[in-house]
Amino acid sequence: INLLNERWQGIDFSRFNRMTIDADYQGSSKTVRVYLRNRHPRNFSSCDEMFTKYNLVEVPVEYLTEAKPFEMASFGVADWWLALKNIPLEYAHPEFKNVVFLEIQTGSFHKSMSNTIHIKKITWEGQLVSDEILYRVLAAVWGLTILGLLVVRMFQLNRDIKLNTRHQNELISINKLLNLQHKQFEELAQTDALTGLLNRIGIRDSLLAGVHNWNEKNEPFSVIIMDLDNFKNINDEFGHDVGDDVLVALANFIKRNVDESCFIGRWGGEEFILACKDSNLVSAQAVADNLRRVLEKTVLCHDISVTASFGVSTLGSPDLGQLFKNADDALYRAKSSGRNRVVTQDQLKSF
Repeated sequence: INLLNERWQGIDFSRFNRMTIDADYQGSSKTVRVYLRNRHPRNFSSCDEMFTKYNLVEVPVEYLTEAKPFEMASFGVADWWLALKNIPLEYAHPEFKNVVFLEIQTGSFHKSMSNTIHIKKITWEGQLVSDEILYRVLAAVWGLTILGLLVVRMFQLNRDIKLNTRHQNELISINKLLNLQHKQFEELAQTDALTGLLNRIGIRDSLLAGVHNWNEKNEPFSVIIMDLDNFKNINDEFGHDVGDDVLVALANFIKRNVDESCFIGRWGGEEFILACKDSNLVSAQAVADNLRRVLEKTVLCHDISVTASFGVSTLGSPDLGQLFKNADDALYRAKSSGRNRVVTQDQLKSF
């Protein structure tokens, strides 16, 4: 493909870092060779057909048929051309500033004469702004930043006071929610003795971090309250020891089926809580739906299968009380409307 313009100049591909060839290929070759032939004054001769530098990359055929991009850094200079032209070592690197021809051939060692390559589209990707300009901009920004540090420091002092006040209010809100205003957190166990999950004390830091990140980073934060359906029947029929085994097995089941973005706690009795960091209502609902669906098909222990109901809510204001009220209301709707289902705060209006 001839890339020369009306002024007999080629195309500068030096600022691009990826190339994609979208083509159909019919033949038996496993690879194709792509040449970007660059013209440079030191190689130019009107009497020499090999005056262009043969920048070469050999790629699998599926890179064409699937339009998969490959790196420009994968190109090298063809060994046969270097040897033919006796090119000094310092000039043996690829060059793309003045590419005048693009050439596509079947791969090395391929001898079949029946090959068809139908090119649909060839694209290159690269930076709109060169690294040099970026460095200059960064240097200018850095200089302005240094000049502004004194002003910023003045505002930081005022901001720190506001942050400390907000942090104290968050602590007060969480302590009020957990009914622990007058208890020393450091003296209380943070894990539930039966299941090994976090208890109400243990889940405190996760709730605090969720509210903090919602305030400071605008990160979504959601909670899921999960309640076993008809758990009293298990205790009545099999005894409390078996009921405890079910709770332990359920705790292990939850840990296996959620990722590390969710902190799991036992909220009390047969009720569990998942504090989902950086999760909006949709993603938290997906977590709850997956737990509900897998749980109803799982035998936990003693050949006992259970189901659970879920209430899901997301933080819309720095008010944990409202967050848990929405989750509790959604859980109540899930249980009162037949159990073994997930209800979110947004779905409450439809009941």
